[in-house]
Amino acid sequence: MMSRGLLALLLLPCAAHASSVIPQSADALTRQATHVVRAIVESQREGYDERARHATVETTFTVSSNLKGDAGSTVVVRQLKGIPGDARFRVGEEAVLFLRSGGGPHLGVFFILGLGQGKFEVTRPTGRPALAERDFSELSFVAKGGGAAAAPERSLALDELERVVRRAAGGGR
Repeated sequence: MMSRGLLALLLLPCAAHASSVIPQSADALTRQATHVVRAIVESQREGYDERARHATVETTFTVSSNLKGDAGSTVVVRQLKGIPGDARFRVGEEAVLFLRSGGGPHLGVFFILGLGQGKFEVTRPTGRPALAERDFSELSFVAKGGGAAAAPERSLALDELERVVRRAAGGGR
């Protein structure tokens, strides 16, 4: 007969594939971000961060619109590989990204804010306005003081998301 302790250890990996985060609205992410861009994934490459002692993924984007800050025409986003709930990208994909620019040894590199919360994938359904959607499948939301919290907005019309960002960034409308 299997002990309860052993059973708990066997089930633990099944429950460990989510990251707990404080919910961040598009407005809150904009206020924290140094840059917000709409961009298309051009390429990805894997590497290794000696300081963090962790595998990384660097994704290069072509910027189609700078919504907050001027990131230039190309941005490189660095992420630790294999973090549950972090944003994932595919070559050719369009997304709105909430970014913080790196400093020191990370100068010229950007980081996504809020794991998967900092990426809205842009989809363009036939005959309908473009949508911006987030993937929360590997995220659970907690309140600042602890306990469960409601998820922030998962989907917005692209033009509405851009209005929210510009308003929060101080750009009016």
